Amino acid sequence: MPSCIDTLIPTLLTKIITPAVIPGPKTKILCSREIVHVVALIINAIVREADVQKQSLFYTELFKLFLSGEPSSLITSNRDVISQNFRPLDPEAEVPQAEMMQIFASAVAAARKESALPVPDINHLLLQAAELSIKSRDDPRRQSLLKMIACVLNKESNDANVSLFVDSVLHDIWTSKPDYDRRKEALELISWVIALIFAKLMQIAKALVLRTHAKGYQLLQLLIELLQDEKWGIDAAKAFQTISSEDDLLNKLNHAVIRLLHKQRFFMFVFPKIVDTANSLPDDSRKSNCCVC
Repeated sequence: MPSCIDTLIPTLLTKIITPAVIPGPKTKILCSREIVHVVALIINAIVREADVQKQSLFYTELFKLFLSGEPSSLITSNRDVISQNFRPLDPEAEVPQAEMMQIFASAVAAARKESALPVPDINHLLLQAAELSIKSRDDPRRQSLLKMIACVLNKESNDANVSLFVDSVLHDIWTSKPDYDRRKEALELISWVIALIFAKLMQIAKALVLRTHAKGYQLLQLLIELLQDEKWGIDAAKAFQTISSEDDLLNKLNHAVIRLLHKQRFFMFVFPKIVDTANSLPDDSRKSNCCVC
């Protein structure tokens, strides 16, 4: 008997992606952020209940639709037109198509830890998403891409991939000198990476813990040092709020790896350092950054 992942999801995707690709009188309504968000939540709820086999088949078709531009069985009409023109990850994508990344992120977040995403190099996808997420704070894809990165890395069993991604973020995005300063946008990305690292930190194999632990603290130390900076202090403080807050996708319902007492470990490391930083600052304006945390 066909399940919702085989019937309802293709219907929803066809109804909402078609007006994004073929503009018409329904585009403004059906492709609005609010409508797309509801569809994304429905798809997330269906996919996370599917077993590994069902998920694997679904992700093969989802990645055809969103990434490779191949005809996908998730589209039931206008399949060729959509496969040729639906490019939601294109840097110049129109807003209706860009909004569809909410759906992609929510679907990917629902993956079971045993479900492999159908890409040859997951790091390439994550770095592409990271680059796009910091391009502009006004990009409608920004939050969806950040959450997708966090959810994929959270379930990544290969610690080398996590380390490679963190090193790339620090070198290529934070410490490099691009044509325009992207560090404000990069801070939010860094905060998401720290959040997922601390969620995974407890009870992993010892060698893996030690390496991930070092990367997490490397990024945390960067944020703590930035609290003293006149330009970046307030943004660094807001990053701590992202790290410690609950999320609608990076959670147990979506099979995220969340270890017991990970927030307590985070607090035990951060709190004394923030207090020391606040006490060492000479002026109240920068001390207030430590209070925002």
